[in-house]
Amino acid sequence: MEIIQKYSPYICLIIFTLTTIIICNFINHNLKQKINLIEKEIDTFRQDTKSNFKKINEKIDKLINQNKESE
Repeated sequence: MEIIQKYSPYICLIIFTLTTIIICNFINHNLKQKINLIEKEIDTFRQDTKSNFKKINEKIDKLINQNKESE
C-alpha cells in the first residue's frame, strides 16, 4: 500500500499525459480528414471554373469569328 501511495502522483501524471496525447492525436486526425475534404472541394471547384471559362472563351471566339465573317 505504501508503494501505491508513494508513486500515485507519478502514475496520475503518466495517465494524464497519455490521455492528453491520445486526445491530441484524435483531434489532429479529424482535422486532417476535414482538410482533405476541403482540398477535394477546392479541386472540384477549380476544375469546374476552368471548364466554364474555357466554354466562355470558345463562345467569345465564335462570336468574334461570326462578326469577322459578317464584315
